[in-house]
Amino acid sequence: MKEKRYTLREAAKKIAIPERQFFELLRELKIITKDNQPVLEYRKKGYLELKSSHFTHPVFGEQGRFSTVVTLSGLDFLNEVIQEKLKIDATRNEYKKCL
Repeated sequence: MKEKRYTLREAAKKIAIPERQFFELLRELKIITKDNQPVLEYRKKGYLELKSSHFTHPVFGEQGRFSTVVTLSGLDFLNEVIQEKLKIDATRNEYKKCL
């Protein structure tokens, strides 16, 4: 049986973080590119995959689409990395308030 995969949108919901913030953090941490494609390092580790799909457009003919999906191990990894990043940012904000 194949392991469950999640879209980036579903992963954001599972981690309980707003979608826009999730995408911004993944880009900032260089986990995905500016066009939401997974960085090769994280594909090789099995955290993210690139899923392709095809459809026929009535005017333009055969079209392809790629989307990034997150594996179960990737979901654990992203949750850990993002929670750590948010904790560090919160600490920095507290520090700035003290200055």
